[in-house]
Amino acid sequence: MLRKILRFLADYWIPLLTTILGPLIGTSLTLYYFYLAPAPPNGEEKDLALGLVIGITVTLITYIASRTLVSSIETNSVKKKIENTADDFKRLLSDESDRIAKIEIFENVDAEKK
Repeated sequence: MLRKILRFLADYWIPLLTTILGPLIGTSLTLYYFYLAPAPPNGEEKDLALGLVIGITVTLITYIASRTLVSSIETNSVKKKIENTADDFKRLLSDESDRIAKIEIFENVDAEKK
């Protein structure tokens, strides 16, 4: 159940929230820088490029962080599937080897009876 919830979050909500919140936070920081942050003490105007760099950097960081989280969830899911498949294969091999051993025992018993 937890895996299904995490899968749903990874597939839909995390990318959606990142798509919305990343630019929103970046824009908010940019607007804060231009309108609310105090001016530099030496009387210069605020640098437009610095404000844009702040906004774009925050947007990229949130996007990269969310994609990393989604990738790690997907990697763990794939790793679990591979482990489950390997366990199933081992179980099938052991079942098959038990069946072959039983057939060999019955063949030996039949050979001894003759």
